Amino acid sequence: MKKLLLSVTLVFACITLFAQKPEVTVGAYSGLFRYSGTSSESVSFINASSDNNAIKSYTNNPYGNKFGIGYGIGGQAQLVGKGGFLVGLQAAYEQLKSKIDINRVSSFVPVSSGPANNFDANGSTALKNNIININPYIGYRIPLAKIKLDILAGTDIGFISSTHEKGSAKGSNGDTYTTDLDRTTVTEDFRLRIGFVASLNKFSLNASYANGISNYMGGYIGGGSHNAHSKVIRIGLGYRIF
Repeated sequence: MKKLLLSVTLVFACITLFAQKPEVTVGAYSGLFRYSGTSSESVSFINASSDNNAIKSYTNNPYGNKFGIGYGIGGQAQLVGKGGFLVGLQAAYEQLKSKIDINRVSSFVPVSSGPANNFDANGSTALKNNIININPYIGYRIPLAKIKLDILAGTDIGFISSTHEKGSAKGSNGDTYTTDLDRTTVTEDFRLRIGFVASLNKFSLNASYANGISNYMGGYIGGGSHNAHSKVIRIGLGYRIF
């Protein structure tokens, strides 16, 4: 990670020597987020606890491979070099959520009270990540009549402040079961990212895709044999300040 940051810094410094024009943009976007990998699933179940049980209710596997909808706000600064070459840095706060469907509830109770109850259910669980994301990138600008098209490639370095599970499912017995607990296992998420920005005057439309390398299950005991990686699609609007 340190070698990557050093390399990006050196590239930025070199291109700065040949830069013609700085640009600063602020914006907001919607983010579609999900997990991939052998440990991600589309369906799971809730292990439901009674109110007096020390163990909280939880989703058996919260790492859903269905897209959840999140958001982000941030800004970026870039340098436009000779020939249309770009180098820049974006910083944003984002809240990204994955989704997994719930089709069953297993109600665990103390052993002395008898066996657990299992029944069908209908609901979903979201795994919400609060992230400060840094995106260093390089790119190339293509002028198309009145529109400028930027093609960008870089990395996401996400600093995760929290990962939180929140789920709800209605059982076939008529009761509703919920989960609400911290699921933070890793504090950094590294992704490879590609993006496109179309600009007209001071307004821009942007889209990007990022594929994660970090294993969100790496923080679990025995998590080395399991993996869940992030995938993010972002679509947003920007306004160039100068």
